[in-house]
Amino acid sequence: KRLEKLPLPKNAQCIEVTSKAGKMSGNGNGMQYVGVMLIKSDMKMDDLEKYYEDFSNEKHEIGVFSDPSKIIEDWRLDLDSDVGKEGYYLVYSWTDVYSESLSGVDEFFSEWDLRGH
Repeated sequence: KRLEKLPLPKNAQCIEVTSKAGKMSGNGNGMQYVGVMLIKSDMKMDDLEKYYEDFSNEKHEIGVFSDPSKIIEDWRLDLDSDVGKEGYYLVYSWTDVYSESLSGVDEFFSEWDLRGH
């Protein structure tokens, strides 16, 4: 939901969005939340990275990739579209805190989310 609220760069188009919550990195209990938005843009990768870095902060990493394997190694992206086309990029949001900016629920509850245990 966080990604869908971000403004797209000029002349960019959102093709598809997917997300996942669960234990995706590290050892022991813990939760991670990731959203991925496939966009089509005539911008270069460097320019897209600069555009989206302003939306990133210490709790929510926002980044851009063209290779889906660089996001989460063990998670298959559930996208129907062909990610490998030229001009198609994956914008992702990654966090381990279930916060108000993501859902309206206090981040305290991320510790009790059973998907991470």
